[in-house]
Amino acid sequence: MDKKYTHEHQLQADCVIWFANKYPSLRGALWGNFAEQSVSLASKKLSLGLIRGLPDLMFRLNGVFVGIELKLPGTSHNIAHLVEQSEWMQNNTDIGYFCDSLSGFQYLITHIIEHVAKRRMATQGTMLEYYLDHDGLCSPLLVLNFCRSRKTKTTTWNKNNFIKFVNDF
Repeated sequence: MDKKYTHEHQLQADCVIWFANKYPSLRGALWGNFAEQSVSLASKKLSLGLIRGLPDLMFRLNGVFVGIELKLPGTSHNIAHLVEQSEWMQNNTDIGYFCDSLSGFQYLITHIIEHVAKRRMATQGTMLEYYLDHDGLCSPLLVLNFCRSRKTKTTTWNKNNFIKFVNDF
């Protein structure tokens, strides 16, 4: 059973700590974006080169670049920002996922280390058509298609909404 978090940074901390303990020899292969700050600090970071839409965590191993955007179930998100994040992962990673649980993060990282990275399946600038089935993971394609169909400015994070939209389509 996954722990319930009240803030996204708590999930991110648990993901980073788990990774550091499980894979100490891969120190530096996983790094964070740390974009959530005050408006003034975010503006300063943008002026220093921070790019909007970057995933919260990034992981690189054997030429495979992975973007992992963390979300908490039930939290409200700006549709335009979700589109931006989805498009960034689509255009700039080999593998990208939204993740809303520690077990989803563990599954993704373990799967990449054990299967994908060993085969050096990276492509140049194109996200691999790679889908993992785990309750804590969601493809950016699902999020992008769902968000583009919405007439509202915000939505609540619920992976089942994205899956249901595809099934109803």
